Amino acid sequence: MSWTPADERLFVHQEAPFLVHRISTWTATGSTSRGTDTLLAKDTGLNNLTAQWGQGAWLLQPGNLATATDRHRQIGAPSGGNASDPSSGYIYVPADWGTAPQSGDAYVVMSIPSRIYFQQMLKTAAELKLPYFAPYEPFTNASFQTSSGGNIATWSVTGGSITPSTSAANVRDMQQSGFFNVSSGGDILKSTSIPVEAGRDYETWTKFRTDVGGPFYVAIRDVTNSAEIDSSSRVGHSYEGFHTVRRTFTAPTGCREVQVWIYCTGATDDGCFNYVTGFTPMNTREVILPTWVTKVSQIRKVQLARYTSQIDANVFDANSQVFEPGLKRYADYTVRVNPGAANPARLEFDPSVRLSGKEIWMEAVRPTSDFTTFTDDYAGESVTCNAPLELFGKLHIRNLCQYIVSDVDPNDSRANAKLDVLDGHLRPDGTRAGGELSALIQEYMGELEPSGQSRRSVPMFRVTF
Repeated sequence: MSWTPADERLFVHQEAPFLVHRISTWTATGSTSRGTDTLLAKDTGLNNLTAQWGQGAWLLQPGNLATATDRHRQIGAPSGGNASDPSSGYIYVPADWGTAPQSGDAYVVMSIPSRIYFQQMLKTAAELKLPYFAPYEPFTNASFQTSSGGNIATWSVTGGSITPSTSAANVRDMQQSGFFNVSSGGDILKSTSIPVEAGRDYETWTKFRTDVGGPFYVAIRDVTNSAEIDSSSRVGHSYEGFHTVRRTFTAPTGCREVQVWIYCTGATDDGCFNYVTGFTPMNTREVILPTWVTKVSQIRKVQLARYTSQIDANVFDANSQVFEPGLKRYADYTVRVNPGAANPARLEFDPSVRLSGKEIWMEAVRPTSDFTTFTDDYAGESVTCNAPLELFGKLHIRNLCQYIVSDVDPNDSRANAKLDVLDGHLRPDGTRAGGELSALIQEYMGELEPSGQSRRSVPMFRVTF
């Protein structure tokens, strides 16, 4: 389940209220030197406020404000007086806002500047490694996955439209599907051109469901010769459940590039396309990995997938997909890394491994930052993240506390106490042991076979400490 910055701040407020003191909204329009929240003194736990409440704390207005530079302020009296007036609900700032805080606008009171809070969020996103499991080609091709090195914009349509869909009903694997909305019979969804070699045999797999009508067909277009390759071998279906179709072809004489063309014979039908793989030569022994793979350890496991339930010719029930036992690293495949190359990593298969008629799937680990676009500027914020909020939030709290004790006050009692809870008590040698985070990370551990040599527990969520 995805979460937003507001969700994450609420989590931090609940777990470490000394970091995020208050999350509320202005109950009335204030002035350029103060905001008004008449509930300030009435909220439970805040009924003993003094006129110095909030002095030196930082105030964030996270919304899209009339004056963008009004987003961040430090709390304090304009002329050395009181920082707040709890009885009236006033919170003062020494540097005037350009536009008075408006009734109904959200505000947050923090113990550290909101920009540092955000920078530590970026640090957390870079440290928290998430599992990424997908068929080979979506690792390097758009295939409707915006986080896989491309986006839906790489596909074009002749009639109709293609838009992303993240609805659970429309997505079988990975983050999203491409929703192909057909406006008239004969509309076509076209991939980018992909280089091939004349005379070689290729195969491609497409996983999709029809939302309305159908059938949808997968065809291969010879771009060089402007002709469809073996039109009688189009393959498709009209099932509303996800099915996978396999299309094989031989590149004809003179063919140097091909495209996937997806047709629909209906006039106003819809299809949800999860991914399109390919084109993998049937005798391939080497595949190029995406540029974000720079370490051998990032590829945890390689598996071959097949289907046990064939519905029609080259049409398989997606729910019948089974994975063969993991291939053994070094015996069956090797990840070879050359950091200085344009394509820094590649996967090499042993000649004994039979790949034809099977999908190549890989399990990797990637930083949360690869899956999430974090935006925080004077115009507003934008974060939608699918990492587990509990794990991300506690790691963020840990980084905030470490920032406080390392850069602000090494004797801060609250930050040190929270580090004791999260990382365990400080030992005489300066290291820490145990704590909530260690136990929490264990909950996200799975039984994997990263090398194929033996079964052992490997953290699916890797955290750099």
